[in-house]
Amino acid sequence: MKKLPDNIKEYMRTLRENGHEAYVIGGAVRDMLMNKNPNDYDIFTNADGDRILSLFPDGNVIGSEERQAKILTVVVDGGDGK
Repeated sequence: MKKLPDNIKEYMRTLRENGHEAYVIGGAVRDMLMNKNPNDYDIFTNADGDRILSLFPDGNVIGSEERQAKILTVVVDGGDGK
């Protein structure tokens, strides 16, 4: 099984050290279990959008306001997952 890249581990560590949950979910988990390289990583957290943006100020929020009310997408490191 593939291992998580260091930057993904660091994002998760940042969330956890600030009192939030952080779990890799979605296609990245499937790809890793199939020993493939994921294209991107989705991290579930219980942190709200404002908190996420305060922890990752260099991140860029994408998606419509309606979508952001349910799912906040923050692209970090160019979004390439590397």
